[in-house]
Amino acid sequence: THPEFRTRLDNLTRLVNDLIRTYQNDHNNQTPTAKTLRELWTKATQKEETPEPEQENMKVVAFMEWFVNESKKRVNERTGKTLSDATIIVYNQILNKVKEFIATNRNYRNLDFDGIDAGFYTDFMDFLTKKKQLSINTVGKTIRTFKVFMNNATEEGKNTNLYFKRKNFKAVQENTSSVYLNEEELRTLHRFDFSAMPALDRARDLFLVGCWTGLRFSDFSQIHLENITEDETGK
Repeated sequence: THPEFRTRLDNLTRLVNDLIRTYQNDHNNQTPTAKTLRELWTKATQKEETPEPEQENMKVVAFMEWFVNESKKRVNERTGKTLSDATIIVYNQILNKVKEFIATNRNYRNLDFDGIDAGFYTDFMDFLTKKKQLSINTVGKTIRTFKVFMNNATEEGKNTNLYFKRKNFKAVQENTSSVYLNEEELRTLHRFDFSAMPALDRARDLFLVGCWTGLRFSDFSQIHLENITEDETGK
């Protein structure tokens, strides 16, 4: 039906916007090329099944690949829904970072769970901060998500090494300044005449919709006239 098609189209558009936004966060606000975006899309939407590794002393990457593919079918216990595309994207990004780290460091080519120790943490952090030049908070998010993999490997009985739970295996973070406009500034922006600049006029309107509704950019940028309806009072 038309509503179902529209929902599917909106989900695909949201996925593309999430890919672009995440890439920009990791690359100093640079916009990905069409080729890069296609590669990101392929990695985020790949559907092939990865069989569950059976060996006791299994490799970390093998489990991560299996976990990512299983996550596409996993249901969030709180919402009763499958995990969002955005969550799967994050899992794939961390998996790719670990793969890249291993590919550039021969000491970890055959990384198993017993190898997740102080040396691994130091070298992985060095890779993220110096080679990848990621922000402190992006590095922290990477470590937190890596711990998600480790926790699940432990729950699945694939890992008995709990070094990742130690305090020195920490997800770093730093405080950031939140820049915002107050209500009077928003009203001033609303009254400003952009009629001579249609593009800015539309951008202003979408920005205000985001401010007053709390919707993410990937959501409010997809609002169309047919999405706006009147309530029972005609407002």
